[in-house]
Amino acid sequence: PLCARVVAISWWVCMAVKSPVSLVPVAQRAISIQGSYTGSLAELREVVALAKSGKLQPLPTDLCTADEISGVLDRLKAGTVVGRIVARMD
Repeated sequence: PLCARVVAISWWVCMAVKSPVSLVPVAQRAISIQGSYTGSLAELREVVALAKSGKLQPLPTDLCTADEISGVLDRLKAGTVVGRIVARMD
């Protein structure tokens, strides 16, 4: 079965997206929905304005091979990873 997690990072983002969620597939596919309320509507507007102005830099993303995963996990534990690291499994 397909398992997934949906994380709603802000109530305001959820309201802006207005994506309805059917509960039947959520139960059938073992999908968990987790919320994390962060910031106010005014702060969201400020971040959106920064994004539109081009002042926000994209999150650094690196690739690693399957052989490098152990080292990446060590770096995560040490807190030295900046951004995201995606394991490429081919």
